[in-house]
Amino acid sequence: MFGKKEEYTGPVDQYGRPLDVEEPKRSAEDDRHLLKVIFTSLAVVTIVIVFIIFGFNYFHQNSLKIPTAKLSTTEWTKDDVIVTVDTSRGSAEEFSFDGGLTWQESNQFVVTKNQELSIQVRTSSGKVSKPATLVISNIDKEKPDLYFIDSYIVAVGSNFDPRENVTAIDNGSGIDEYNIDTSVLDLSTPGEYAISYYISDMVGNEVLKTRKIIVEPTLSEYRYRSRSVSVVESECRVACRCDNTDAEGNCPAGTYLDKESGACCASCLEPCLETEYGEWSNWQEKRILPTKELEVQMITKQALEQLILDEQQAK
Repeated sequence: MFGKKEEYTGPVDQYGRPLDVEEPKRSAEDDRHLLKVIFTSLAVVTIVIVFIIFGFNYFHQNSLKIPTAKLSTTEWTKDDVIVTVDTSRGSAEEFSFDGGLTWQESNQFVVTKNQELSIQVRTSSGKVSKPATLVISNIDKEKPDLYFIDSYIVAVGSNFDPRENVTAIDNGSGIDEYNIDTSVLDLSTPGEYAISYYISDMVGNEVLKTRKIIVEPTLSEYRYRSRSVSVVESECRVACRCDNTDAEGNCPAGTYLDKESGACCASCLEPCLETEYGEWSNWQEKRILPTKELEVQMITKQALEQLILDEQQAK
């Protein structure tokens, strides 16, 4: 019926009687000391933060990573490609796309043909990054091409496949459309006909060529002869401009340009062709597939033998 007596655990005097203990009063000197400690600590923290910010900015402004860049398009295109260097990595102020040979302020570079770029960046203090290699290989400005035997001879009533012994190539985006117009060809009537070949690649480069088809009453014994075509443009063709007929100062076909006078001089077409092409091979019974490097001619055995004889006598 009596509550539990709480035990006193505070300070007591020598007789065990509780003592009233008051908190010691802080002096003004103690307050000033505390404020001094607080302000000193804040000052130290502020200085440390300032140094951290300064060091970060200095490092950011003077550090250079290997540059990265992106292309305006990674798809096949017949237009120029713009290369843009990422400027968020460091503080580059000048840019080189040829391994440090030339520098520019713009971080963009226009590429007109497939090539390999060596990209470097440079800060205002002259620090240069390590090079980054970027290969551009998606530009296709070259037209596709067709190679076939022209003229091609068939007999009346025979079968004719206009794609047979025809080489269609494209070294870029690839052939997208390949059409042949044979509407004028009449295999039942002897005569000469011109059929049309049209091809285009994936980016719209296109070429149109015509081919002569000769329909004869009866098919003679024909043979095929071929000769290699020089892939590298000969000095004669460069000087003579044999196949240039444009209106930009080039000489008409069959004439050459006198480099000293600038005048169009006498014909040099035949010497050009002799320099361009190799010698005709012997006749062959099997058909040969024409290519850029190989020209093929269809001819009767008798006519071919006469041509070979004439060439030998001319030498």
